[in-house]
Amino acid sequence: GFWSLTRWDDIVAVHKDWRTFSSEVGGTEIEELEPDALIARRTMLETDPPRHTRLRQLVNPTFSKVAVDTYATHARLLVDEVLDRAVGARTCDGVYDVARELPIRMITGLLGVPDDDAPQLFHWADQIVYNADPDYSPAVSDQVDTDPYRLLPFRSPVSLTVLDYVQRLAAARRGVDGGDVLTVLANALVDGQPLTEREQGTFFLLLLIAGNETTRHSLSHGLLAFAEH
Repeated sequence: GFWSLTRWDDIVAVHKDWRTFSSEVGGTEIEELEPDALIARRTMLETDPPRHTRLRQLVNPTFSKVAVDTYATHARLLVDEVLDRAVGARTCDGVYDVARELPIRMITGLLGVPDDDAPQLFHWADQIVYNADPDYSPAVSDQVDTDPYRLLPFRSPVSLTVLDYVQRLAAARRGVDGGDVLTVLANALVDGQPLTEREQGTFFLLLLIAGNETTRHSLSHGLLAFAEH
């Protein structure tokens, strides 16, 4: 069992009262996590102030209005390109060809990953998020024993692949100036301490999934609403 907060007043009340409704004790997960898994799988979402605030401050400049405005021209050109290709084909899959394509190609620059790596990276993200779908997941959560992966995000063995990928790229960013997410995480200090490799990896994975999944579904439903109305 679980509670879904769907009313505005309830959401605001809970959001403002982190001492009562802590994110650090498992309240953000449907799955009942053991204490060691809570720690191993913790992302910024599973932290409370003041650490949550300090973690957010690491990447706030990357997503500020000033920073985002620098991507405006690139975004317009990208939208034009994706839509021209979809319309030119006369038929297309709106979810795959438009809603999925746009955030993948937009967010790579913000994250600081090579454009050539984007298809593989987002395929990994799909495998992790859709961990109950045999079309995506190599270890479907209710069909195989996933206990060996219980300390990994979403209990997915693919998470380990992404964490290793992040460490390879982050190692080359240490001591380098830059505003992309990977460079920020590689050089970040919180309370005077650098992020651990696991913290860097889960932070990156959180932004990868959040920036891809939410935007994809918003665009998909926007296309559907446009078609119906």
